[in-house]
Amino acid sequence: MKILFCLILITFNLHSEDSESIHQNFTFSSVVLRGVIIDVSTKEVVSSKITVMDENNKVQSRLEFKEEFFISNLTPGKTYILRIEKQGYFSLDEEYTVPLTNSYKEFSHDYVIEPIQVGFKYLVDVVPFDKGKSELKANIDYLFLDLVKIMRKYRKAKFQIEVYPKSENPNDTDIAKARGEVFKKYFVDKRIRASLTNVHYEITDPQYPPPVKKRAKGKSYKGSIYLKVLSI
Repeated sequence: MKILFCLILITFNLHSEDSESIHQNFTFSSVVLRGVIIDVSTKEVVSSKITVMDENNKVQSRLEFKEEFFISNLTPGKTYILRIEKQGYFSLDEEYTVPLTNSYKEFSHDYVIEPIQVGFKYLVDVVPFDKGKSELKANIDYLFLDLVKIMRKYRKAKFQIEVYPKSENPNDTDIAKARGEVFKKYFVDKRIRASLTNVHYEITDPQYPPPVKKRAKGKSYKGSIYLKVLSI
Protein backbone atom coordinates (compact mmCIF):
# COMPACT_ATOMS: atom_id res chain seq x y z
CA MET A 1 0.00 0.00 0.00
CA LYS A 2 2.85 2.39 0.87
CA ILE A 3 4.55 1.65 -2.47
CA LEU A 4 1.26 2.26 -4.36
CA PHE A 5 0.68 5.53 -2.50
CA CYS A 6 4.20 6.72 -3.35
CA LEU A 7 3.68 5.89 -7.04
CA ILE A 8 0.39 7.84 -7.10
CA LEU A 9 2.04 10.79 -5.36
CA ILE A 10 4.99 10.79 -7.79
CA THR A 11 2.61 10.61 -10.78
CA PHE A 12 0.53 13.50 -9.41
CA ASN A 13 3.64 15.62 -8.90
CA LEU A 14 4.82 14.91 -12.44
CA HIS A 15 1.45 15.99 -13.84
CA SER A 16 1.49 19.14 -11.68
CA GLU A 17 5.01 19.99 -12.84
CA ASP A 18 4.01 19.41 -16.47
CA SER A 19 0.97 21.72 -16.10
CA GLU A 20 3.04 24.38 -14.40
CA SER A 21 5.71 24.06 -17.09
CA ILE A 22 3.12 24.48 -19.86
CA HIS A 23 1.64 27.52 -18.11
CA GLN A 24 5.10 29.05 -17.75
CA ASN A 25 5.83 28.38 -21.42
CA PHE A 26 2.67 30.26 -22.40
CA THR A 27 3.37 33.07 -19.93
CA PHE A 28 6.93 33.69 -21.08
CA SER A 29 6.22 33.39 -24.81
CA SER A 30 6.34 36.69 -26.68
CA VAL A 31 3.55 37.53 -29.11
CA VAL A 32 3.41 40.36 -31.65
CA LEU A 33 0.26 41.88 -33.15
CA ARG A 34 0.65 43.78 -36.39
CA GLY A 35 -1.73 45.34 -38.88
CA VAL A 36 -2.97 48.61 -40.35
CA ILE A 37 -5.62 51.22 -39.53
CA ILE A 38 -8.02 51.91 -42.40
CA ASP A 39 -10.24 54.93 -43.13
CA VAL A 40 -13.77 53.54 -43.57
CA SER A 41 -14.57 56.10 -46.30
CA THR A 42 -11.42 56.13 -48.46
CA LYS A 43 -10.24 52.57 -47.64
CA GLU A 44 -6.74 54.01 -47.30
CA VAL A 45 -4.22 53.18 -44.57
CA VAL A 46 -3.81 56.04 -42.07
CA SER A 47 -1.42 56.86 -39.25
CA SER A 48 -2.63 56.47 -35.69
CA LYS A 49 -1.92 56.47 -31.98
CA ILE A 50 -2.61 53.22 -30.10
CA THR A 51 -2.91 52.90 -26.34
CA VAL A 52 -2.59 49.32 -25.09
CA MET A 53 -4.49 48.61 -21.85
CA ASP A 54 -5.27 45.54 -19.79
CA GLU A 55 -8.81 44.41 -18.90
CA ASN A 56 -8.87 46.88 -16.00
CA ASN A 57 -8.04 49.80 -18.33
CA LYS A 58 -4.52 50.07 -16.89
CA VAL A 59 -2.21 51.48 -19.56
CA GLN A 60 0.53 49.08 -20.68
CA SER A 61 2.03 51.18 -23.48
CA ARG A 62 1.39 54.13 -25.80
CA LEU A 63 2.54 53.86 -29.41
CA GLU A 64 2.45 55.91 -32.63
CA PHE A 65 2.57 54.52 -36.16
CA LYS A 66 2.68 56.08 -39.64
CA GLU A 67 1.52 53.00 -41.53
CA GLU A 68 1.66 49.43 -40.20
CA PHE A 69 1.37 49.11 -36.43
CA PHE A 70 3.52 46.67 -34.47
CA ILE A 71 2.65 45.79 -30.85
CA SER A 72 5.11 43.46 -29.11
CA ASN A 73 5.48 41.63 -25.79
CA LEU A 74 1.85 40.53 -25.59
CA THR A 75 1.12 37.63 -23.23
CA PRO A 76 -0.61 34.48 -24.62
CA GLY A 77 -4.15 34.02 -23.27
CA LYS A 78 -4.41 37.59 -21.99
CA THR A 79 -7.06 40.08 -23.17
CA TYR A 80 -6.03 43.63 -24.04
CA ILE A 81 -7.96 46.76 -24.97
CA LEU A 82 -6.55 48.70 -27.90
CA ARG A 83 -7.59 52.36 -28.00
CA ILE A 84 -7.01 53.67 -31.53
CA GLU A 85 -6.97 57.46 -31.97
CA LYS A 86 -6.37 59.88 -34.80
CA GLN A 87 -7.05 63.60 -35.21
CA GLY A 88 -10.35 64.12 -37.05
CA TYR A 89 -11.65 60.60 -36.36
CA PHE A 90 -13.83 58.93 -33.75
CA SER A 91 -11.60 56.92 -31.42
CA LEU A 92 -12.05 53.16 -31.38
CA ASP A 93 -11.73 50.71 -28.45
CA GLU A 94 -11.23 47.09 -29.47
CA GLU A 95 -10.63 43.99 -27.33
CA TYR A 96 -7.94 41.58 -28.46
CA THR A 97 -7.39 38.21 -26.79
CA VAL A 98 -3.96 36.81 -27.52
CA PRO A 99 -4.05 33.20 -28.80
CA LEU A 100 -2.27 30.60 -26.67
CA THR A 101 1.18 29.67 -27.89
CA ASN A 102 4.42 28.39 -26.35
CA SER A 103 6.73 30.04 -28.89
CA TYR A 104 7.27 33.42 -30.53
CA LYS A 105 4.34 34.24 -32.85
CA GLU A 106 3.20 37.15 -34.99
CA PHE A 107 -0.52 37.67 -35.58
CA SER A 108 -2.21 40.09 -37.97
CA HIS A 109 -5.39 42.15 -37.49
CA ASP A 110 -6.56 45.32 -39.26
CA TYR A 111 -8.96 47.91 -37.80
CA VAL A 112 -11.30 50.45 -39.39
CA ILE A 113 -11.89 53.98 -38.01
CA GLU A 114 -14.59 56.50 -38.90
CA PRO A 115 -13.87 60.15 -39.79
CA ILE A 116 -15.64 63.09 -38.18
CA GLN A 117 -17.17 64.64 -41.29
CA VAL A 118 -20.36 66.49 -42.16
CA GLY A 119 -23.25 64.12 -42.73
CA PHE A 120 -21.65 61.23 -40.89
CA LYS A 121 -23.97 59.37 -38.51
CA TYR A 122 -22.32 57.70 -35.52
CA LEU A 123 -24.37 54.73 -34.34
CA VAL A 124 -24.53 54.40 -30.55
CA ASP A 125 -24.12 50.63 -30.67
CA VAL A 126 -24.71 50.14 -26.94
CA VAL A 127 -28.13 51.65 -26.19
CA PRO A 128 -27.80 53.14 -22.66
CA PHE A 129 -31.41 52.49 -21.68
CA ASP A 130 -33.19 49.45 -20.31
CA LYS A 131 -36.11 47.97 -22.23
CA GLY A 132 -39.12 50.29 -22.11
CA LYS A 133 -37.27 52.90 -20.00
CA SER A 134 -36.15 56.47 -20.67
CA GLU A 135 -33.73 56.82 -17.73
CA LEU A 136 -30.05 56.34 -18.46
CA LYS A 137 -28.38 53.27 -16.98
CA ALA A 138 -25.88 53.81 -14.19
CA ASN A 139 -22.12 54.00 -14.85
CA ILE A 140 -22.31 54.65 -18.60
CA ASP A 141 -19.70 57.42 -18.80
CA TYR A 142 -17.06 55.08 -20.25
CA LEU A 143 -19.30 54.53 -23.30
CA PHE A 144 -19.33 58.20 -24.28
CA LEU A 145 -15.90 59.55 -23.31
CA ASP A 146 -14.97 59.87 -26.98
CA LEU A 147 -18.18 61.70 -27.95
CA VAL A 148 -17.90 64.10 -25.01
CA LYS A 149 -14.28 64.83 -25.91
CA ILE A 150 -15.21 65.57 -29.54
CA MET A 151 -18.12 67.87 -28.64
CA ARG A 152 -15.91 69.76 -26.20
CA LYS A 153 -13.12 70.17 -28.73
CA TYR A 154 -15.16 71.27 -31.75
CA ARG A 155 -16.86 74.26 -30.16
CA LYS A 156 -18.25 75.59 -33.48
CA ALA A 157 -19.55 72.21 -34.58
CA LYS A 158 -23.21 71.24 -34.73
CA PHE A 159 -24.45 67.76 -33.91
CA GLN A 160 -27.88 66.20 -33.95
CA ILE A 161 -29.19 63.30 -31.90
CA GLU A 162 -31.47 61.02 -33.92
CA VAL A 163 -33.63 58.55 -32.02
CA TYR A 164 -35.69 55.74 -33.55
CA PRO A 165 -38.28 53.81 -31.53
CA LYS A 166 -38.30 50.03 -31.31
CA SER A 167 -41.72 50.01 -33.05
CA GLU A 168 -44.28 52.45 -34.47
CA ASN A 169 -46.50 51.92 -31.42
CA PRO A 170 -47.38 55.35 -29.88
CA ASN A 171 -46.02 54.26 -26.50
CA ASP A 172 -42.66 53.33 -28.06
CA THR A 173 -42.44 56.62 -29.98
CA ASP A 174 -43.09 58.54 -26.73
CA ILE A 175 -40.28 56.59 -25.06
CA ALA A 176 -37.95 57.39 -27.99
CA LYS A 177 -38.74 61.10 -27.69
CA ALA A 178 -38.06 61.05 -23.93
CA ARG A 179 -34.80 59.18 -24.50
CA GLY A 180 -33.64 61.81 -26.94
CA GLU A 181 -34.21 64.57 -24.40
CA VAL A 182 -32.44 62.63 -21.65
CA PHE A 183 -29.50 61.82 -23.94
CA LYS A 184 -29.17 65.48 -24.94
CA LYS A 185 -29.22 66.58 -21.29
CA TYR A 186 -26.48 64.06 -20.52
CA PHE A 187 -24.08 65.80 -22.94
CA VAL A 188 -25.16 69.32 -21.92
CA ASP A 189 -24.40 68.41 -18.29
CA LYS A 190 -20.90 67.40 -19.42
CA ARG A 191 -20.29 71.05 -20.46
CA ILE A 192 -19.82 70.38 -24.15
CA ARG A 193 -18.99 73.37 -26.36
CA ALA A 194 -20.62 72.18 -29.56
CA SER A 195 -24.23 72.91 -30.51
CA LEU A 196 -26.51 69.93 -30.00
CA THR A 197 -30.04 69.56 -31.33
CA ASN A 198 -32.46 66.71 -30.96
CA VAL A 199 -34.90 64.90 -33.24
CA HIS A 200 -36.93 61.73 -32.91
CA TYR A 201 -38.69 59.64 -35.51
CA GLU A 202 -42.03 57.90 -35.28
CA ILE A 203 -40.92 55.12 -37.64
CA THR A 204 -38.50 52.29 -36.98
CA ASP A 205 -34.92 52.64 -38.16
CA PRO A 206 -34.76 51.63 -41.87
CA GLN A 207 -31.04 50.87 -41.54
CA TYR A 208 -31.32 48.74 -38.39
CA PRO A 209 -34.97 47.60 -38.19
CA PRO A 210 -36.32 45.28 -35.48
CA PRO A 211 -35.12 41.67 -35.93
CA VAL A 212 -37.47 39.23 -37.65
CA LYS A 213 -36.57 36.39 -35.29
CA LYS A 214 -36.78 36.53 -31.51
CA ARG A 215 -33.46 37.45 -29.91
CA ALA A 216 -31.74 35.64 -27.06
CA LYS A 217 -32.64 36.62 -23.49
CA GLY A 218 -31.07 39.95 -22.55
CA LYS A 219 -30.57 40.93 -26.20
CA SER A 220 -33.92 42.59 -26.87
CA TYR A 221 -34.20 45.26 -29.57
CA LYS A 222 -34.39 48.75 -28.03
CA GLY A 223 -34.51 50.97 -31.13
CA SER A 224 -31.46 52.94 -32.27
CA ILE A 225 -29.67 56.21 -31.51
CA TYR A 226 -27.33 58.18 -33.78
CA LEU A 227 -25.16 61.25 -33.39
CA LYS A 228 -25.12 63.04 -36.74
CA VAL A 229 -22.47 65.63 -37.68
CA LEU A 230 -24.25 68.69 -39.14
CA SER A 231 -21.22 70.97 -39.39
CA ILE A 232 -17.63 71.16 -38.17
